[in-house]
Amino acid sequence: MKKRPEEIFRKHGGRLRMSEAITEPFIDAKQIQWTTFWKRLQQDQVPVSFREVTTAVDGFLAPVVAAISSGKPSPTNWIASGPWS
Repeated sequence: MKKRPEEIFRKHGGRLRMSEAITEPFIDAKQIQWTTFWKRLQQDQVPVSFREVTTAVDGFLAPVVAAISSGKPSPTNWIASGPWS
């Protein structure tokens, strides 16, 4: 059974914040690992910069985190961006 974002948020005591999960030291520490992964992908449309990837993830998840934090319902639809839209 899938857990709803609200359930996951409550499990973490309401402390789920993207800004805490994706920090500058984390981004810097993972850039080399991301670069290695990126080279194996051989996909030119995938960003080389791990910072760019984390920015996209943050932008995707931010509406859900904000809704849960404020007690409002989670967004149910997202408009896809990128090469698959």
